[in-house]
Amino acid sequence: MHRIFSRRRLSIIAIINLDPHSFYRPSIKKTLTQIIEAVKLYLNDGADIIDIGAVSTAPSKIYGDRPDVSEREELKKVESALKVVFDYFPNVIISVDTQRAQVAEKALSMGAQIINDVSGFKRDAKIAKVVAEFDAHCILMACRRSPGDCCTIDEVMKALTESTRIAVEAGVSEDKIAIDPGIGFGKDPRCDLHILRHLNALKVFRKPICISPSRKFFVGHVLGGVPPEKRLYGSLAAVAIAVYNGATIVRTHDVKETLEAAKIAHAIGNLKW
Repeated sequence: MHRIFSRRRLSIIAIINLDPHSFYRPSIKKTLTQIIEAVKLYLNDGADIIDIGAVSTAPSKIYGDRPDVSEREELKKVESALKVVFDYFPNVIISVDTQRAQVAEKALSMGAQIINDVSGFKRDAKIAKVVAEFDAHCILMACRRSPGDCCTIDEVMKALTESTRIAVEAGVSEDKIAIDPGIGFGKDPRCDLHILRHLNALKVFRKPICISPSRKFFVGHVLGGVPPEKRLYGSLAAVAIAVYNGATIVRTHDVKETLEAAKIAHAIGNLKW
């Protein structure tokens, strides 16, 4: 499998949520037709990767409690979505947002190429081995015990060091690992601002840095408590700063706008003159 991620080339990941309780309603796709239309739009707007998730990770203390999604239900939703996407877009690069080894195995067997695990391979002990067996790519998010529990850049680096070790010891290729500092997930907004400010510290890992500030709570907080629907421009500012500080993978709900902001920040940050 060729290398998808790069520490120098920008990649835009478009978000598709299958869980009706995801925090940003326009990203939720309830039918196969909606999924097809969304993928077509995102690819036309410049997305490199489509990220599909069937379990919302929106923090309940901010967005309210939601029912648990069983492994069986997650499997069913992911399998249906992947089947229709690959039927219509056979060459698309798919990332699956899951913390479960069985879901990861099914997704990779169907043709997905990336597993995006917000627990950093710490929730399910088997998932790292599954990724290794398929020689797949992965995005490992900073997480000590549960997503959102890393508040400082030092905590982020410690958690990512552990997750990277788990992946490599399971046999995952070093050059197929991307790291994510874990913006959002119910943290104090000051934590997210601090992490973004010091994001370039993660360059020491010599791995592609993925960032996903898209319409998250800290953006709304800084802007005076606005809801997700009014967080686009604030999200773009966060993306620009993150890319300037070294991120090359941006996961977003708004592909066209994010790509334009990221391109400018990337050009400034990598100017050779």
